[in-house]
Amino acid sequence: MNCRKEKLKIGILSFYYPHLGGSGIITAKLGEHLARRGNEVHYIGYDTDTNPDHMQELGVRLHKVRKIDYPCMKNEPYVWTLASELCNVDKKYDLDVVHANYAIPHAAAAYLAREQRKLEGKHLPYVVTGHGSDIHTNGKKPNIGPILSLSLNSANALTYVSKELQKIAEEELGVIKEGEIIPNFVNSSEFYPKESGLRSELGIPNTAFVVGHVSNFAPIKQVYHFTYLAESLKQGGLLHNMHFLMVGDGEERLATEQRVKKIGAEEHFHFIGKKKGEELLDAYNSMDCFILPSKHEGNPLTILEAMACGKPVIGSNVGGISESVGDEGLLFEPGNIEDLEDKVISLKESEKLRRSFSEKGFSKVSIKHSPDNILEEYLSVFKQVI
Repeated sequence: MNCRKEKLKIGILSFYYPHLGGSGIITAKLGEHLARRGNEVHYIGYDTDTNPDHMQELGVRLHKVRKIDYPCMKNEPYVWTLASELCNVDKKYDLDVVHANYAIPHAAAAYLAREQRKLEGKHLPYVVTGHGSDIHTNGKKPNIGPILSLSLNSANALTYVSKELQKIAEEELGVIKEGEIIPNFVNSSEFYPKESGLRSELGIPNTAFVVGHVSNFAPIKQVYHFTYLAESLKQGGLLHNMHFLMVGDGEERLATEQRVKKIGAEEHFHFIGKKKGEELLDAYNSMDCFILPSKHEGNPLTILEAMACGKPVIGSNVGGISESVGDEGLLFEPGNIEDLEDKVISLKESEKLRRSFSEKGFSKVSIKHSPDNILEEYLSVFKQVI
């Protein structure tokens, strides 16, 4: 096949339409941008996934994997059915390349489909992108690691959203195939600085300093940092004009709310649940700073979104977060509440410092993390493996 082919037929394996986490969001946005460029995009995923109207209007197709309901099977053999459906889609549409996002279970399915199509005389290369917990958390599990290593090492190309993920894959998962770093992107038409009325709706004083957080409240996000931070601020007499805007929902939300009540800081915390679109944009623009205290991350989308909204960022000094924040924000040592408090107070007391990080972060995402630039990098990888 001509590697200079202008328009591609791309099969994308992912959690679609995104039901959880940044990897699903990024993958959906990537397919949207690919389609807008005139490429033919096919998603292959769960039978519970849905294809939004705007994606259908772009010609993006969703192929649902049918479940097998058979009494002797206690677990759904999704890797088998996903790989088989990918083979069927390729036979019908003659795909040029497969992009497996979030390596578990998509990389193994792509590997199986490629090998089957090879037996049938068709070259179906696949590219795998490691996004985060597929590498740094789930990939290390002994009941996953060996097959993950096989499917990554056998890929026609590997990409990671951060250097830290590549390092973990190579040093801890036994991946010897060379990979490429392609970070996540953020769309400036969806996330940007604007006036927001959310503070007024929540009864937050205009003079208050608002610390913000957005996540799925999973244990890995370590949201307990916020309650210990509030408790420390309260003990030091510094909590009176501080508010915490907590956006999202998940496993740790209830425990966090209970902890807030225990320390008597309810009036300073605002848990507003999951938000998207304009509501999420308003939430970011209601913050004075954004904090992500995660234990591990790939290239966290929330940091990029906050920066795109002109918000200074504080992150835990780990892997993908330190790469994402860089010199455009502040880092604290995980679990060190005193260090985190110092960083928050430094931003609260210095408008000049907040403005500096705001400008640097905004400039960084506008250039390094623009959709057009990232799209070109992926297209280059796709064309190399065809």
